[in-house]
Amino acid sequence: MTNQTFTNLRVSELLSRKVLGEITDEEMLELEQWRSVNAENQKFYQQFMQQAGLNKRLEQADALETEYHLNELMERIQIDGQSIRKMYSWQKYVAILAIPLMIGVVFYFKSKQKNPKESVVAVSKTPNGVILLTSEGKKINLDEVQKVDNGTIVSTSDDQELVYAKEGENATQMHTIVVPSQRDFKIVLSDGSIVWLNAGTTFTYPVEFSGKNREVTLDGEAFFEVKHNAQQPFLVKTNGVAVEDLGTSFNIKSYQKDSKVLTTLVSGKAKVVSTTDASQSAMLSPGYQSAYYVSSGQIDVKAVEINPVIAWKEGKFVFEHQRLEDIMNDISRWYGLEIDFANEGLKKLEFNGTISKSEPYDRIIQVLENTGKVKFRISQNKINVQ
Repeated sequence: MTNQTFTNLRVSELLSRKVLGEITDEEMLELEQWRSVNAENQKFYQQFMQQAGLNKRLEQADALETEYHLNELMERIQIDGQSIRKMYSWQKYVAILAIPLMIGVVFYFKSKQKNPKESVVAVSKTPNGVILLTSEGKKINLDEVQKVDNGTIVSTSDDQELVYAKEGENATQMHTIVVPSQRDFKIVLSDGSIVWLNAGTTFTYPVEFSGKNREVTLDGEAFFEVKHNAQQPFLVKTNGVAVEDLGTSFNIKSYQKDSKVLTTLVSGKAKVVSTTDASQSAMLSPGYQSAYYVSSGQIDVKAVEINPVIAWKEGKFVFEHQRLEDIMNDISRWYGLEIDFANEGLKKLEFNGTISKSEPYDRIIQVLENTGKVKFRISQNKINVQ
């Protein structure tokens, strides 16, 4: 079969049959032939299947629960006033391609579902722009400009990023990025280091690095890929702790309201030191996470799974044995919500699950409620956990 014979309709049908588990061996071979035509097809296939939720988590779900989700989704999604369930053959397959874009990924909790509850109505919000503050007092919406000092706004397939020139004339200029809810942002610093910023994050850095250290400050969450330079160490200062790169990629979660600063090393080495007590320090190896407790100044280290920690960078929430308090904090920051717990015991409940950050928050709330462990009351942008 040549590339020209792979029509959009046929590819849609094959992908949809794969999602529904109805694909035959011959059709699977045909789909594999389409994938092998070029790298673009392969990339699309991988992204589609990831968003469709055909991963290990879906395979772990039992058949009844999976059927419940798919049935519910097909009833919810409508094309020209018709639900997918009421469409005929090829119409259904074309329409079902909308599923990954609309639902992200099926969210699975290990707790069995109870009786489905009424839908929770959420107020949708339009994300605000990412703001740049300069040391000269300027306030710039980065969605509305293409250049700032030594930086250039570059549009990507996912979003936008700010790329700084390696050499410039603003060595004393400081910039601060403020990332609103429902947004994340990528920066390429003047030394070539790359920083991804999560929602609710404030990040301050020099336009051009000078002096003996490359020092930046963080309030929020960021993932760093640092260009190592032993003659000019890279330092991240945040909420009572300093993290020094030793040829490293790492994630720091350090919001002002949190009781601890979490530093997770992905590659290389990193040193974590208390800024008030140098005796409290830790050297991290890949796969290890330090927790700096703000109230006591103590640092603990443990081994962790990397993927759930950095999933936010890939547009997902991944919860593995995570406390409801931490889950709701993440939801609060991403969607710009206020969270209130009826009692302290609710905060300690643990859940497992994966869902796209593009999902509306009421979808997450519904699935949490369906576990039978917890209830929610929503009023505008406030959520009461009961």
